[in-house]
Amino acid sequence: MQTGVGIKNTDFTDFKITENNLKLGVARNVIGCSARCLEHLQCLSFSYNKKTSMCEMWDEDFIHINATDGSTDVGWIYYYILRDLECGITKENCLSHSGFFYTTCFCHRLTSTQLFYQNALDMCASYNSSLAKVNRGFFQLTLENILAPIVDGEVRIQGDRANVTSTWRFNNGDLMKYFNWNTNDNQPDQSPTELSLVIRKSKGYRWHDALIEEAFGAVCQIY
Repeated sequence: MQTGVGIKNTDFTDFKITENNLKLGVARNVIGCSARCLEHLQCLSFSYNKKTSMCEMWDEDFIHINATDGSTDVGWIYYYILRDLECGITKENCLSHSGFFYTTCFCHRLTSTQLFYQNALDMCASYNSSLAKVNRGFFQLTLENILAPIVDGEVRIQGDRANVTSTWRFNNGDLMKYFNWNTNDNQPDQSPTELSLVIRKSKGYRWHDALIEEAFGAVCQIY
């Protein structure tokens, strides 16, 4: 749920996160806690306790309560902070593009057409868009919600590497820092020919490295 102070994840209401925090302090209200997070360039999310006025900031996004250390504690609320550069396109502008849909800070078009990697890149480019860029937990959760009603939820996202020893990069060459690998299936498996990325709904929306010439659906995004 989007508010003026951030985007609330109601699953974490009355839940105290006990992961290592970026900073802990006191704020007069949730707006003050949000402002402190915005001032700290590493802050991606924050928790505020309306009973104790405690403000806790995080340099990561927590997206699933069952994968987050913590316990029930009445009064806590949890928000994601998205800065202007992460929300570059308005809803009105997004919906002016045929076939695109808008959810908070994410303008997307999903295709179930099975495509090789280069074909997926070319298709998105034909819509003046790119493969979806997942650079933090909030956008991972956004894609999970988009894929939830889709029967075939195995889709390509942005990211590739030149060879098995090189680093994963976005299409513009920027180094990727956020990953959601399916470590239970030993991902990435480092095969020398698996140089692209897919999200597999059938594997809990975890990431797998994939063959360039293997066919998957794709999610395009306009920034």
